[in-house]
Amino acid sequence: MTSQVSIEEIDRLAHLPDSIVCSSAMNMNFDLLLEKIWDYLALVRVYTKKQGQPPMWAEPSVMRSGVSVRQYRIVFWSLILRSPPSPTPSLSSGFGEGGGLFV
Repeated sequence: MTSQVSIEEIDRLAHLPDSIVCSSAMNMNFDLLLEKIWDYLALVRVYTKKQGQPPMWAEPSVMRSGVSVRQYRIVFWSLILRSPPSPTPSLSSGFGEGGGLFV
């Protein structure tokens, strides 16, 4: 069963503060919704790299804006030291859905 919403109601909702109109049926505005969620939660991606190597673009860590590099390193290494060894080291193992570290 699909529910129809009038154009007037969509327009009213779109003009409310902190409101984003999305449609799963039309696959519309999910990119904007995701962007706003990241903005509201003040999240940033952190890309790590080994010295002399390019950044690991496929496996960013996620942290709140304003967290210092020192705080990030403390959390990162405490999680690494607590996690069981894996046959192939990967940042995504044990750090949640989608890979990466959430600080």
